[in-house]
Parts: sequence; C-alpha cells; structure tokens
Amino acid sequence: MIKWAVPAQLDAANDELEPLPVELAAMVPRWATVRTPLIVIHGDKDGLVPPAHHTFWAQHA
Repeated sequence: MIKWAVPAQLDAANDELEPLPVELAAMVPRWATVRTPLIVIHGDKDGLVPPAHHTFWAQHA
C-alpha cells in the first residue's frame, strides 16, 4: 500500500529477502553435499540482512 514511498534500493532489497526463508529451508538437505570451501563475511551493522543469517550456515556446515 505504501510501496510508492519506499526508496527503490530498499524495495529491491525487500524483494530479494522475501523468498529467503523458503530458499534457505530448501537448501538444508543439500548443504552437506557442498565440497567447496566457503567463507561467509557479514557485517554486524548490516541494516538489511540480520547477522543471524551468518550463523545459519555455521549450524548447517
């Protein structure tokens, strides 16, 4: 309803984040098959993506 008042960059970020929980849940069963080393870098002052998303990967590695 107030989408017109939201800056375009924030609106795009929201569009990217909205499906994230479902996508992460779909990845969990396949996570153990990843054989490539992975480094996750995440700022603790990120205002869009909660730092808790970083711990998701550590818990499923």
